Amino acid sequence: MNQEYNNISYQPGKNSYTLFEGLFVLFLHVLIIFVFPLFYIYFFLSKASFFVCLTYVFFSQILIATRIRSLANILHECCHYSYFKIPKANKFLGLFLSFFLLIDYKKYTKSHWAHHLHFGKQDLDGDYDNYQKTRVAIHCKNCFWTGVKTVFNLRNIYIYNKNNFDIFNCSFVSNISMGIYILGIVFFVFLFPSFMIYFFIIPFLTFYQMLKIFSDYYDHHKNYEHNLPFRENKSFSFFKKIIAPVFFPRNDLYHALHHQFPWVPSRCLSKIRNHPL
Repeated sequence: MNQEYNNISYQPGKNSYTLFEGLFVLFLHVLIIFVFPLFYIYFFLSKASFFVCLTYVFFSQILIATRIRSLANILHECCHYSYFKIPKANKFLGLFLSFFLLIDYKKYTKSHWAHHLHFGKQDLDGDYDNYQKTRVAIHCKNCFWTGVKTVFNLRNIYIYNKNNFDIFNCSFVSNISMGIYILGIVFFVFLFPSFMIYFFIIPFLTFYQMLKIFSDYYDHHKNYEHNLPFRENKSFSFFKKIIAPVFFPRNDLYHALHHQFPWVPSRCLSKIRNHPL
């Protein structure tokens, strides 16, 4: 067994970030989101052509969506208390990120833990219903085209998000906090309409949703049906080494290992990929 694997501890919280390390990583992801609008100002002031500006905005939206996805994955790690060494810090950051992502943290945590504990059991798995309705967990021969149709389906995006924040089943404090947050977004849309629409709202409502569905499809479509063993999906090494860090941040592509070792931080999953499941 390789040295990298030997350096991974299976004690919960052992490999997690310190408070400073975790906040610094979070800062870097958030910083990237704000950098793209600043470069857009440069292109605008330099009187770049409409095509150049449009191309820049399009690719910026995709990359911003990947950073929003990284924040969602940090929220996921907080749910498992694996991001920070300090348990209360995980809960606090998870609550904060859940508002940013328009998610009810308490409901998300309960559903996700049920997904881990009762994986594939229709009445108990917290994610089973969504996966079946969106065909995310459907095993098929032509997985590539099924994946494309699954991702570019507005109905699936609606199904994924309709229960994220149920105002009728949330606490009064949660509803008030979410209301204040949404009013803040509306305020900034009126204050900086172009930047908010181009570099936050559109990436969040489009490319981020597609990334979320695709990563779930990639992780689960071979594991829910026909009593298949939970296994790691394979891909070319260049994909995991070059493409994955950009479009699937914080090791989205090691989901089977995550189910085996949910307390191990995501950045460590690639180091134990050779461990027999």
